[in-house]
Amino acid sequence: MPAGLHIVTVRRPEKPVLHYVYAWRGGPLILRKEGGTKPAVTAALTDAAAAARPTSATPSDTINGLIIRYTESAAWKKLAASTRVNYGTWHARISTKFGKAPLKVFADRRIRADVLDWRDRWAEQPRSADAAITAFSALLKLGRRSRVAAVQCLV
Repeated sequence: MPAGLHIVTVRRPEKPVLHYVYAWRGGPLILRKEGGTKPAVTAALTDAAAAARPTSATPSDTINGLIIRYTESAAWKKLAASTRVNYGTWHARISTKFGKAPLKVFADRRIRADVLDWRDRWAEQPRSADAAITAFSALLKLGRRSRVAAVQCLV
């Protein structure tokens, strides 16, 4: 499918067929057509899909994107100032190690070994190691609450 378009056809007994066109799999709906044949891919659909894509330099489906969403969320604003400073320090370290990693990687339980190896860099300082995992868990919990299914494995 060009431009990542995702077309879903729903057949219902004794009712017209429905066609839903999404900008990409899991993306926003850009066209709903009732009856007839499957919609053809047109320049208008491709343009609508392009317009629906995020314009941020940081892809939202990465750990860096999740960090940005977290620091802009209401949950972040509810944290104590000292906690925000602490988490900010750990978010920078998380970003350095895992920032460009797609969130879907975190759906695989095998990523746990990488996260625990990263945490063990501070094994000599148990409180730091605990703080690292606490900040990472809070970040991933936001992703889970935001229905980012890919981050469910570590929380």
